Amino acid sequence: MERPVPTRVEVKNVPPGINDFKLRTQLKQSVGNDSIDINAKKDNDGNKVFEIMFPNLQDANVFVEKGVRVTFGGKTHPLICCVLQNGQDQEEQARSMEPDIVVSDANAPYTWSSLVEQYGRMPIAPGTKCVVLVNTTEARDKHVLKLYFENKKRSGGDKIKNMIRMVDGMLIQYEDDAVAEKVAERKQSLSDKNMPTHLRLFLV
Repeated sequence: MERPVPTRVEVKNVPPGINDFKLRTQLKQSVGNDSIDINAKKDNDGNKVFEIMFPNLQDANVFVEKGVRVTFGGKTHPLICCVLQNGQDQEEQARSMEPDIVVSDANAPYTWSSLVEQYGRMPIAPGTKCVVLVNTTEARDKHVLKLYFENKKRSGGDKIKNMIRMVDGMLIQYEDDAVAEKVAERKQSLSDKNMPTHLRLFLV
């Protein structure tokens, strides 16, 4: 039986000015473990990030999939979480896998299982960062949404590779993962209506 491998998760998009102790406390509440190891550091751009050491990869993946939001200054801030393995971001390891598949809308809305059934595998490589547009209704024109989320000035977006209508919202995959991070960080609205978004690290 293989021994569990300790796995690090990097937490980014930390609200400026938040107290380290306050953030650690909220992160531990999200993890559900007061004794878990959480360390603060700076990334290459000088931004504060935190690393959480999980006892195994499965727990780390569950934490990232669930998503994390912290409260600071009377507002809720979504954090960006990425699994790190052997010093490499999981997204970098995935690039040698099969190419992504552009998903058709023919059988939308999809569930995860129906995507696998139609394409024989998940159409997006593990480690890919996608934006999830929640509470999307059929009334919203997909073409209009695509124009909005590819517009750098309006949404912070750029060229989209995939827009997959899921049962719980629209999954948007950009050509560049860094764009997905920028879009998820911004407050999005179209026709004076808010469009809640969050970042999802594709782990399936």
